[in-house]
Amino acid sequence: MSVYLAFSIGPVQTFIAEARRTQDLRFGSYVLAQLAREAVSAVERVMEGSVIYPIPLDPDITEKAKRSVAVPSQLLAVFSEEKQAVEAAKYAAAAVQAEWDRVADRVRKKLETLPDFNKGAWEEQVQRFPKIYWVTYDDHDQSASYGESIRQVERALHLRKRLRDFEATHDEGLKCSVCGLRAVIGKTPFWDALSRRVNESQIKASSNEKLCAVCTTKRFALAYAYSPESYPSTSTMAAAPFIRALVEQFQQDPVSEVKEALERHRQALDELKGESNNGRFFNLSNPLPDFKKFQPNPGIPRNPALELLRWDGDTLFPETFAPNRLKNDYGIDLKDTTLGPVVSEAAQATRALIGVVRRQLPDVRPPTPYYALILMDGDRMGELLREAPNKGWHQSFSRALGIYADETVPKIVEQEHAGRLVYAGGDDVLALAPIDEALQIAERLRQAFCEAIREALEALEAPPLLPPDMSGGIAIAHHMSPLEVALRGVREAEKAAKGAYGRSALVVRLVKRSGVPMQMGMQWGAYQEGASKNPRVGLFQQLQDAFRGKQLASRFAHRLFEEAPVLAGLPEA
Repeated sequence: MSVYLAFSIGPVQTFIAEARRTQDLRFGSYVLAQLAREAVSAVERVMEGSVIYPIPLDPDITEKAKRSVAVPSQLLAVFSEEKQAVEAAKYAAAAVQAEWDRVADRVRKKLETLPDFNKGAWEEQVQRFPKIYWVTYDDHDQSASYGESIRQVERALHLRKRLRDFEATHDEGLKCSVCGLRAVIGKTPFWDALSRRVNESQIKASSNEKLCAVCTTKRFALAYAYSPESYPSTSTMAAAPFIRALVEQFQQDPVSEVKEALERHRQALDELKGESNNGRFFNLSNPLPDFKKFQPNPGIPRNPALELLRWDGDTLFPETFAPNRLKNDYGIDLKDTTLGPVVSEAAQATRALIGVVRRQLPDVRPPTPYYALILMDGDRMGELLREAPNKGWHQSFSRALGIYADETVPKIVEQEHAGRLVYAGGDDVLALAPIDEALQIAERLRQAFCEAIREALEALEAPPLLPPDMSGGIAIAHHMSPLEVALRGVREAEKAAKGAYGRSALVVRLVKRSGVPMQMGMQWGAYQEGASKNPRVGLFQQLQDAFRGKQLASRFAHRLFEEAPVLAGLPEA
């Protein structure tokens, strides 16, 4: 007899998506990844080799991926006795809760000395998270196939999740500005004091942002419970193409006038930081891994354009220095300070830098206010896994997914390109990217996924009923738009790729600050093994280059979009 266990930590998507900042996205994913690892380890301690998905990777890979954000949606395991399955589930639940309590306790100890901290609200909210669901399924007469047993235990878990646990809550008063569900854990004096305390770190907090215990734990988890990490804002991601182009230009041919403008910009920001005693502009470390290749070796003069990486991308947009923006985003109130001339110089230095680059380096485009979110998801993976003939086959396939998520995805997003990974859950990926690299990243993720799945199936001597593929959505959003709007846009794009475009597709959605979003999409076409580039993506890149080289007028894109409904109905040549 085989007894199957399905175990889930939740809510995964809402916990990650409840975010006002990109770091909330990343840190939420990271915390859930650690909780999932604790669950897997606990189950393996009960019976080694019992876990079907996600497979614990080799120690060397795990060491490299300690800071990875592979977030599996559920854990599957199989045992020979029901007693073992129940024991494993209980151990896993206890391990997950213990890790969450440890993280929350670390954060609480850093905050509880501040004025007006509500310890009672903190403890109540922390105890209600996370939600843990598990079910077992035993095939007494062994009449069901392995795939049918997996279907049954997954169905049982789905039904268990629908059977909600209703708990009495006492969340009275002002609600959290991130999730909007739970009460805040402190009054205004608490958040004012916290905002002053964290100025010198890269964990951003603001007195006009008040959080609950769960969202506070997520915001400060890496700083206080794991290890600090710098993560780019939407503004930094939007400005990345400009910074890279400037850095590459200085690698080849430094321009003295641009160098002088960079130095003026640096001095103005240094003075603003010093005079305001405000460290929020400053990045603790380079948040864009792709830029590490430009770091100088000892004895080689530093590229002056790399100084731009010290600062948030906000500082390359003159509107950042408007009084309302400074007050809301950085806590600098010009009415209460004598910073007016310093702020004015920072704004003028920024405009001067952009102006000089326009004149001296016409091929370097000014900072764009838009960035991209990429969401990719494997097609019909449930159908494929339900055809698994046995446990060993399933584990081998899960291992291939694990290596893709832990090794391949970070390499593509963060080493081959200047993106940053939010999470990778086996066959689903969420990442931020500069808009000029979003298509290439999506294409490479799809290509690598198809290769990984094909190789795994070939090794298992199991040709798939359907060729493996991946659909995706890209949302292009303004760096000042609410993050939740961009997240909604990328989910709608990915949903359209799997629905309206019939899977094996990519949809790009422009989320404008006002007006109706614009959307277009395409099917990838048949996967070509060994092909370096998808021909349809290549066509878009040719159009991109033609616009940059001014071979095509900007109005061509608008005319093409107007004619798209008619053109889409024409037969292919």
